[in-house]
Amino acid sequence: MVWDRRQRVLGDVARNVPVNTPHMRVTDFRGTERYQSSTARHLLDTLASDSNHPLVSSGLITSMEEFAYALHVTSTALGMVASQWRRASNGRTNSGALTDLWCDTGESAAQ
Repeated sequence: MVWDRRQRVLGDVARNVPVNTPHMRVTDFRGTERYQSSTARHLLDTLASDSNHPLVSSGLITSMEEFAYALHVTSTALGMVASQWRRASNGRTNSGALTDLWCDTGESAAQ
């Protein structure tokens, strides 16, 4: 229930992020076509395990909580673009079920 509420809030904020169709890779980590930015997820995991990461130690990130939230929102917005591609294609891609795809083309990240 808390996860669903969090996802709704992220979705509401992400709808206001003008991502258009960038060449960004997204991944369906849960197998539910809820795509996320692979890069954002990797960066979040890296920062969570390395408190001396150069982005932190340089002072570029002044609030880890705000930065993490921004990454989650961006990832959610990119995931929405990917989901639109999947719905629009009705599964008519050469790749079958896509777990990795590019937001601007809807094609598999392997292509």
